[in-house]
Amino acid sequence: MLDTDSRTSVPPARPASRGGTPCSPVPPGPSRLPVRTRGRHAQPAPAGVRLLALAAVFAAALLSPLTSRLDADTLRLVLPTEPKTLDPHAWPPDPGAYPVVMNAYRRLFDLQAGSSVLDATGSLARTARVSEDGLRYTIILREGESFADGTPVTPEAVLFSFDRLMASEAGKALFPHLRFMRIDGPYTFMFILDRPWPPFLASLALPQASVVSPELAGRPRDYLDRNTLGSGRYVAEPSPAGTSVMVRRADASSSSPERVEISYEPDPARRLERYRSLEAHLAEIPGPLPESSVPEGAEVRRYPTWTVRYLAFNFSSGRLKDLKAREALSLAAERAFDHMSTRPQGLLPRGFAGAPAPVPPRGPEAAASGERAAGLLRSAGLQGTPLTLACQEAEEGACPDARSLAGRLGEEGVPVNVTALAGSAGKGIMEREAYDMYLGTRHPEIPSPEMWLGRFLDSRAGVSSNPARFADPAADSRIDAFDASLSRPERESRVKSLASYASQQRPYVLLYQLDETVVADRRLSNIAPHPMWPLYWPFERVDLNPFRAGARPPDPPAPAAAPAPEPVRDFDQTVFELIE
Repeated sequence: MLDTDSRTSVPPARPASRGGTPCSPVPPGPSRLPVRTRGRHAQPAPAGVRLLALAAVFAAALLSPLTSRLDADTLRLVLPTEPKTLDPHAWPPDPGAYPVVMNAYRRLFDLQAGSSVLDATGSLARTARVSEDGLRYTIILREGESFADGTPVTPEAVLFSFDRLMASEAGKALFPHLRFMRIDGPYTFMFILDRPWPPFLASLALPQASVVSPELAGRPRDYLDRNTLGSGRYVAEPSPAGTSVMVRRADASSSSPERVEISYEPDPARRLERYRSLEAHLAEIPGPLPESSVPEGAEVRRYPTWTVRYLAFNFSSGRLKDLKAREALSLAAERAFDHMSTRPQGLLPRGFAGAPAPVPPRGPEAAASGERAAGLLRSAGLQGTPLTLACQEAEEGACPDARSLAGRLGEEGVPVNVTALAGSAGKGIMEREAYDMYLGTRHPEIPSPEMWLGRFLDSRAGVSSNPARFADPAADSRIDAFDASLSRPERESRVKSLASYASQQRPYVLLYQLDETVVADRRLSNIAPHPMWPLYWPFERVDLNPFRAGARPPDPPAPAAAPAPEPVRDFDQTVFELIE
């Protein structure tokens, strides 16, 4: 039994059984967290014809050149979704709040830019140590950090914040095995789990793990709905509906913008019009635009996210139990989306846990790929066999993609009927297994390869998480093995083993990763979102000096060179290492 004192927090008692706990609405394990659509950025941009139609609508709004009156003190953005609350511990997640939350608060750890690798460079924690049994996480805080209200960041502040988090639905869902917390010294804090859970450190980088000032205790209950009280370099100011205003703290870097103004506009055409008329630096748009529509001084930028469009093969369907059939359909489906800019490899998105992506086939390789796909479809006996492909109407662009895939398979001699799912009728179709294939969208909840793979492959996860109905004891045992190991070599080996096994069985194929697309002033050269949170723009890294009076205008962009193929590498091993 651990000693406790007045500085020890004990969440409500709960059993450490494998079947779930009273304060956790989902069973424990690497695959048990619910999959939720995380707002507009977690939904696909319209494809094909719809993108061309949008481009025509937006063209008129973009023909006028940008003015040159943007100043060097205020960063202006036009984004689609106004946050319902700025409370970082709110649940379900509100991605519209992430631009404010991630800049106003800090967490014990962060993720490296564009990566799922933990980083302690600018975080509140200096280091972490994990006990041999994988149950105790000792966090050493940085000294001299403070919240925006002047309160120092201490272990007491961390305890206050995580007590508040664990009393919410967010804490119960994202930290299902956090059993106990205590203060071990002036700058030392300890988390104690009820069983080993490898994704725990990665969870500390989530927006919901933001550390809140203990001075919140004396403020109104809804104070964080419209205000912030964190240790980030920006503070939210009261602002009218449809906007968010943030100001830089006095102790922040003077090279970052003094002020950030975010305007919210749900209609994409009006968003681009406001971008022009309000002289904003950047506006989020729903898809790529032709270069001819881009005004002088601006450019379209596309940033790949870790949100993926995937195809699931229903193992309960007699026609797809044959591995040859799944291999044939996988290759044909990949070819149907060969034109997409970011193609995953295996079951991990590009950049997630260091997963590489192949260069899309071109020229003779594309022709050879097509011949191989046709040959596999013939040998699997699928030509002339009607199949049902289900998609969710609520997922923007999913059903158009499904129809595009159906058309391609039809050209190969495989007739496909697309069934658009909506409401309770759609749920019933999924539960009755009345489909052969399912085209869906998925975004990682936690930057953990174990949890990503587990949600796809765990037979106990339910059809909403495992629409392939993949039930394999060998895969389940590999998923369960994550609970018993925290050492880097073992975790790395087990993730590779599960990923390799899934690639051989082919229950899913990741078709492409969705982009976050913006129109930005060309002078805004050093800002990029994180693929985990596509609407999160790190304001502290933005340089507005090119907008100062007399600054030399930027040179026109040089013709894009053909990208060098990325070296194929194994999973980034640092994702499995503890912060040192």
